[in-house]
This record gives sequence, C-alpha cells and structure tokens, in this order.
Amino acid sequence: MIGVALKHALPFALAVGVVAIGILRPAAGHAAELELLSSVALKAPLTELLPAFEKASGTTVHATFDSAGAVKHRIESGDAFCVGILFTSAVDSLVKTGAMTDASRLAHIGIGLAYRKQDARPAAATLEDFKATLLAAKSIAVSDPALGGVSSAYYKTTIDQLGLALQLAAKTILTRPGEGAKPVAAGQADLGIVTMSEIATLPGLDAVPLFPADPKTQAAFSVGLSSACKEPEVAKRFIASLRTPQAAAIFKAKNIDPD
Repeated sequence: MIGVALKHALPFALAVGVVAIGILRPAAGHAAELELLSSVALKAPLTELLPAFEKASGTTVHATFDSAGAVKHRIESGDAFCVGILFTSAVDSLVKTGAMTDASRLAHIGIGLAYRKQDARPAAATLEDFKATLLAAKSIAVSDPALGGVSSAYYKTTIDQLGLALQLAAKTILTRPGEGAKPVAAGQADLGIVTMSEIATLPGLDAVPLFPADPKTQAAFSVGLSSACKEPEVAKRFIASLRTPQAAAIFKAKNIDPD
C-alpha cells in the first residue's frame, strides 16, 4: 500500500515543484525585462540591490539615473519605462495625468554640506550659519540647477533669498546631477551642496545636514509604475524587494531613510 501511495504521490509532488518554480521564474522563452527610471539621488542603494533581484527573479533591469527633474521630463516626453522613482510631488503629478499608477512613498533624503573629513566641520544648523559658511568658503560645488537636481534647487532658492547669488557665482563649480561631492573629494572645492546619499561612495568625505529642523531640506521620493508597463507583476515584485529589511539596511547605510 505504501508503494502504491508513493507511486501516486510522486507525480503530484513533481507537479507542485514545477508550479512553484514557475512562480519564482519567468516562463521558458520569456526572460522578463524592466526599464527603471530613477533619480540619481537613489543610485547608490539601487545599484547595490539590483543584482540580487535580477539573480533571484531572472529579470534584467535596465536602469537609467538622472536628476529627478530630468526623469519627470523623460516620462512626460513619452520615454518607455516600467518603474519610476522621483520626487513625491512629481510622482503625484504624473499619477494625475495618467502617466503613472500604483504610486507609494519610498524614502526621504536630507540635503547637506559635503566636506573633507580632515577639514573643520562646517556650520549649517541655521540660516546665518549657512550664510557665514558659504561666504568663508573659497569654492563651492553644486549640481547645475538648470538640470533639475534636488539639492541644487534648494540651494538656488536659498541663496537667492539671502541675496548671495551674484557674490557666490565666481566661486561656484557646477556639476552634473548627483556629482556635487566629487569636486570636494578631488580637492577642487571646499564644500559641496549635496543630497546626503551622494557621499556614500566617497569615503574621504563627510556631510552635515542643512537646517535639520526645516522639512524642506528633506526630499521625499516615491515609486510607481508606468501606466503602460508591460510587466506589471514583475515590477510590483521589484518594488516589494525595495521594502525588505535587507533593503532598508542598505538604504540607511547610504544615508537614506526608508518610508
């Protein structure tokens, strides 16, 4: 009787195993691919997390990183993508126009002043501290505000309010989005206006947060799907992979606070 039971149970067990494998991996001949458009502010943790997701799911993720403003423009211009990560306000706007769906908060990142660890810690807790620090610096690096970066937009607004735009222009080094800390690391600038995540891959640098009490210095980011995404279930699994305890630890290690 036991032999008969095993005889009937074996095909069933094999069938269940095949179904389980089918859930974990794409069907034969259908290797899923995802197009990811993300703000460069989240590049450090995402580039660390992507290989594990690709290996576990059999999915190839094509990631493009740019300023949040540029990502929004790409989406509005009709660029193909499946998952988008950018300013929460921009995602909300794209959901209203129908370009994105299934949006939710992902993380928030502070804006700060990058400096070399061997240098004195700059003061930036108050507006007066920040003004004095900027005036004392010989050179300041910031991503080009015209390219739509998080930190550079806040910086431009603040120095305009302080009436310092013309005074600081001569000693300002403009960079590409996400690269405001690089001239500091290279010794080309005293200070860099950055999102706190930008220094995560530059071990010789540290950063102080700008006006910690001001919520405007905390940039909120959301994630969502393209309304035209061809692999919505795979995309949802990818987003779920960004919310695991392991992912949260990587986000925090890059100076990003998961929501």
